[in-house]
Order: sequence, then C-alpha cells, then structure tokens
Amino acid sequence: MPVPSSSFFLRLLEVNKLIAHSAPGKQLTTHMIAEHIGTSAKTITRVIRFLRDELNYNPQYIAAEHRWHYVWQTLGAKPANVSEILPTGPLSADISSLFLAQKAMAHLNGTSMETAFRDICKKVTGSCDERFSLVESKIEEAFSFRDGGVSRVRPDDFETISRCILERIELGFHYTNRGKNSAEPRIVHPYHLTCVDSVWYLLAHDCHRKAMRIFALSRISGIQLSDREFVRPANFSAAEFMKNAFGIFHTQGTPRKVRVRFDAWAAISVRERLWHSSQTEVALEDGGIEISLLLSSTTEVERWILGWGNHATVLEPADLAHQICEYARQTLANYGEKPVERD
Repeated sequence: MPVPSSSFFLRLLEVNKLIAHSAPGKQLTTHMIAEHIGTSAKTITRVIRFLRDELNYNPQYIAAEHRWHYVWQTLGAKPANVSEILPTGPLSADISSLFLAQKAMAHLNGTSMETAFRDICKKVTGSCDERFSLVESKIEEAFSFRDGGVSRVRPDDFETISRCILERIELGFHYTNRGKNSAEPRIVHPYHLTCVDSVWYLLAHDCHRKAMRIFALSRISGIQLSDREFVRPANFSAAEFMKNAFGIFHTQGTPRKVRVRFDAWAAISVRERLWHSSQTEVALEDGGIEISLLLSSTTEVERWILGWGNHATVLEPADLAHQICEYARQTLANYGEKPVERD
C-alpha cells in the first residue's frame, strides 16, 4: 500500500531530530532509528537519502562510533532545521501563506497532500481543531483562487507518483500522447512533479527512449509500481531543465530569441506580469512595449501571442511570424468567405 506523503514527512522530522541530537558515545544506527520510529530500516535509508539529496543536509555515518551525525562545516553554513517545515507557536502570518497554499492545491482534494497541508495549518494554530476552523473561515472571506481549468488528476495516481519520486522507485504506466487515440506503455524513473497553468506534469527519464520526457498526469493510466529502485543523477535540476520553456513544452538545443511588440492597449496588462525568467522589455514612444524572450520551443508562445489578437506583432524569428500568419488565415477560413453576422 502506498505510503502517504504526510507520513513520509513526519518520519523525516523524527529522523532529523534524532540525527541532530547525535553525540559521541551514543550509538544511533539505521536499525536503531527504525526501531525508535516504528518503521523499516529501508524506509529510514530513503529518508536519510532525501535529507541529503533534496534538502542539502549532510548526514554521515561514523562506522567506528555506530552512529549517524550531521557535518555542517562541509556545507559552509548550517541549513534551516527541518522542523521549521512545521512551524509552531502562536498564530502568525504563516497561517495565511500556508492556508493559501492549501487552497491553491484545490485540484488535490481528497489526497494525502491536502491532509498534509491541513495538518501543518493545525500545528501553526496550536493543534486546535476549533481554532483552525475559525481561522480557515476568516481567510476564506478574504482570499480566493480562480483557475482557467483545474487538471483532472486521480488522487491515487498523484500519491503513487509522489511516493515513487521520494523513494526513487521505478514506475510503469500507459500514456496517451497528444493527437493519439490509444495509450502506449512506458517505464520511467520519476524525477520531479511540476504544476504549470493548473496542470500537473511529471519530469521523468524514459527507460526505453533513454531520454528525459514530460508527461501530463491527466493522460497517465494503469500505473504499476516496480520493486526496482533507481539513482537520480546528482546534477539533475528541474529548474535548469525547464528554464528555457515558456510553459511546459521543452526541446533540446540552443534557445532562440523571440521578440514581440504590443500596442498601448495590451502593454498595460503585459507589464503587470513576468512572463519568463529571460524576459527583457523596451518601452515604446506610442505607449506600447517590446518583449524579448529566450525560448527552446515556440509552441506555447504561439498560443500566447494569438491570445492577444491584433494587439501583438511578432518581430522575430521570421518563421514564428510566418506561423502566426498561417494560423490567422486558417482561423479566417474556418468561418468561410462571409463574415459572421451579429444578432
């Protein structure tokens, strides 16, 4: 049975606490930690690996002393204590950000991830259900989220994939590619989950294709757990992998410069957001704005530009400008030669 994410992080806190208080003359082996917490030594090994690989802690085992301990000096600076993941004490501004995070994860309703966020909020308010309910209702009066469309993700699938990422377990499933009517089997090493425009995606290494691939969770079915573990490359970074993508579409190779001019009507809204980390802006005398981006794929930026209608003009590259013109011609053809009559 899949281990809920909330249980994993509770074990993480317990393991961190034991290692942080480790001292010479006091044994603290993996089996001793497992016995203390009430789980398996294999699970403790995975938790310690998460502390090292994901949180940049440096737990090391001293064989001569039969104990785990932290070696902070090799990091240059001691990281924040893991226990700070669950802040304690009186009600503070933290409850607002934590609760808003919970509401933003509305598409995870019914999963252990939602439970984990709720548990965090309760801990902030002193683990008092009545007090949390009061805070929850007050914040709901002040804040809300509206999504253009929430991704249809099966809660069990999300939890299983999350577990495989945390515990480095090989994963099998069937996947339906865009434009295809049938799903095909995939075997992957899951590395990372990311949410882009309210849709969840899995970044994973495809074992058969021997390359990184991106999978929409809503198109994954028939998930099967493997008994094989894998080692994620130490140099893998989800942020680095996706840095040249406008949304989720990603291609290998040198990114290209995309330059778009917006008129004064659109410029007001365009200035209000940072659309990409590579974004540069040039204010125009007529009140418009010119935006430049460095992107590996233009697939999603095409939709973005088309969404602005006649208020946006592609300046470069030439092939992107040509593609936008072609889309405009095809759209016009959909309505025939005669203009659509208005009521």
